[in-house]
Amino acid sequence: PLGPSSASTILCPSSALIRGQSSAPPSAAIPLRRQDADVPPRATFWESLFGTRHAHVTAEGGAGHSYGRIGCLFNHEGYYGNVQPDDSVRACSFDLDDVSRWKPMDRQLVASVSRSRRRAAPPVVHQPLASDSMEEALEASLRQLIAEQRRADGLATHWDPHLSFLLSPALLSSEAEKVSGSAAGAGDFRQGLRNAIPPDFSFKGFPMQFGHLCAPRMLQDLLRSHVASGIVGMQGGVDSVRFALRVQVTPYPERVCAVWVMLAVVFAKIEQ
Repeated sequence: PLGPSSASTILCPSSALIRGQSSAPPSAAIPLRRQDADVPPRATFWESLFGTRHAHVTAEGGAGHSYGRIGCLFNHEGYYGNVQPDDSVRACSFDLDDVSRWKPMDRQLVASVSRSRRRAAPPVVHQPLASDSMEEALEASLRQLIAEQRRADGLATHWDPHLSFLLSPALLSSEAEKVSGSAAGAGDFRQGLRNAIPPDFSFKGFPMQFGHLCAPRMLQDLLRSHVASGIVGMQGGVDSVRFALRVQVTPYPERVCAVWVMLAVVFAKIEQ
């Protein structure tokens, strides 16, 4: 817990409200470890979303993170407000025993609030969504609609299952970037493409996010894009043009789904 401690104890984990650059998360867990009673504890910033850790450094050292200022420290047992003249992370001391730097809230008051005023959580109706079956159904419907669209234009459609599988990291990366601002998995996607595209072939892909599960509407929206309509209208035989399609459904509370669709094609380069 937070508060006065003996030697060789961990004062946290706790959370902190931190202000920084737009890319920095607003909070982080900060374990504080005291090796000696006469030495201030060592702090480590632990960002819970990706598990990245950064050691606290002084104003003279290099930070390696974008945390700017720290306002308070708290956990389930205590709350400490930062009253230091300079609340920047680099200049901050994490010696919670120093009341001139950290103003503690009465621990008995914190404990009484957590015990007496805690309300029962409202019941949550669990409505699981079978995202795997939804993805398979949408992919089958979109493949059929795209094949019919091309057949009406006198074009055959050849699907590449392996290439379709390789599109998955791109959709995972797109959703992760929407949620956290970090495009995790983009490197795996690029590396997979390098290994899968034959020499003298080119790749073109187009991802789009939807808030519904209607395949005909998705195709209409895709065709409004110049890039996607160009993919659908790509001409060539099975040896020169192969198509790929991937759907990812990410369920959220209240039966909300984020649906990503990526349409792609690998085609032979045309010699000038």
